[in-house]
Amino acid sequence: MKHLILTPLAIAAVLALPTFAATTKMSSAKSGNPRSTSTTQSKSMEVQKVPAKQEAAQKLAKDLTSTQETKLLTFLNEASVKELTVVRGISTRRGDAIEKARPFKTVDEVILVAGIGESTFAQLVKHGKTLTRSRSTSKTSKPS
Repeated sequence: MKHLILTPLAIAAVLALPTFAATTKMSSAKSGNPRSTSTTQSKSMEVQKVPAKQEAAQKLAKDLTSTQETKLLTFLNEASVKELTVVRGISTRRGDAIEKARPFKTVDEVILVAGIGESTFAQLVKHGKTLTRSRSTSKTSKPS
């Protein structure tokens, strides 16, 4: 007797499964979100990391004077790839990525470029501090 009731229920469940799956796809398409919940959650976690990464860059950039920050921003926006590679940690590949991500509104935005992390950004800040130092081209002259 149980067997007679359970068999039709099992068949009905198997037949209803494709219909249920199609309904779920249609409702997610209507909502404009074809991604699964787990993908959406990982994306939102990724989005949360970006501001934290940029916050770290802002803290490092606070060591720059306004003149140094302006000159570093100009350097990031106008330097050639070859000039960018002068900074320790910036390869030609990273230099290309920086060049493609231009223009930057603030120096801390460069940390959002692929391959630029806190240590590389710290090297950029270090380079930025040297941009306002006076550079003497001649050595001290001997008194006559």
